[in-house]
Amino acid sequence: VSSNIKSIFGYSSEEFLAMDFNEAKKNIHSNDFQNYKQQFKDIISKSTVDNNYIVPVVEYRWRHNKDGKYHWFSDTRSVVFDEHNLPTAIIGSVRDISTIKDSEYKLRNTENALKKIQELENIGILAGGLAHDFNNILTGIFGNISLAKMRLTEQDLAFNYLTKAESSMDRATRLTRQLLTFAK
Repeated sequence: VSSNIKSIFGYSSEEFLAMDFNEAKKNIHSNDFQNYKQQFKDIISKSTVDNNYIVPVVEYRWRHNKDGKYHWFSDTRSVVFDEHNLPTAIIGSVRDISTIKDSEYKLRNTENALKKIQELENIGILAGGLAHDFNNILTGIFGNISLAKMRLTEQDLAFNYLTKAESSMDRATRLTRQLLTFAK
């Protein structure tokens, strides 16, 4: 085990080599343990002298001894055999990819926020289109009511109904302006 292990996992080479699987399990994030465990099974069962099986990169979180926080790691391993075809060592490389994972997390959050903004923008465009269409309809109705009132006198019964309709049209026009404001 490289002496750099202390900076990576927070354990000295001696501490790391003395660690059994159950102790290591305590440091691996519970959501990542099954994948990590399967990696060890695969490396032992699929390796041969002639064809060293290299486990694909496995990513997992490990609780760092120094700060107690989980750090993300990327891990690749293969088995070394002796002259009697017995496995004698595991060679691998481990990289702390916490910064990369943090960046990916921030990127996903930014993408999600952008999607929400785009959804709101689409709702605004839809509301603006509806408001304009509704306003056009109101203009036609309002114009016809005004024309009908011009043919009547204030004493006609229909004149009073048309005046109430104009009042309702004013409220609908204000609602349309609110929709246009929302759209902006």
